[in-house]
Amino acid sequence: MIPLLLDTNSFLWFSNTAPMRPAAYAVLVEAQQARSLFISPISMWELAFAARKNHPLRRPDLRGMSAREFFDEGIMRLNITVLPVDTEIASESADIAPLYGSGDPGDCFVIATAHLHQLNLVTRDARIITFAKDHPTYLTAIAC
Repeated sequence: MIPLLLDTNSFLWFSNTAPMRPAAYAVLVEAQQARSLFISPISMWELAFAARKNHPLRRPDLRGMSAREFFDEGIMRLNITVLPVDTEIASESADIAPLYGSGDPGDCFVIATAHLHQLNLVTRDARIITFAKDHPTYLTAIAC
């Protein structure tokens, strides 16, 4: 069983049963059943910011809920464990920012969380996937 960390978009898609790659979906369901599916609270933060975008078509589909309601409902329904952000994760996210690029601090926190908890990161973010390919001993990404 591979323990997994969802990034914000993979959580959004899994919560909304959006199409995913079949292999990624299979490992997500397996991790869910084994209670080895995790998320960072940074994803709640990212959802809240995304929900406030000016253009309605750029906002995530939260099914009529606030970002907090959507996040809480999703983690309960999908048996996802929220991992705390602590000083070790905060420090690690700052340390990897120069390698990853500091343009997206949320990604840095999620990547640091996956690394420190030795979790495979489920994502469709091309930048994260490239980072994982360039730093295979630091991060494993599963494209969804």
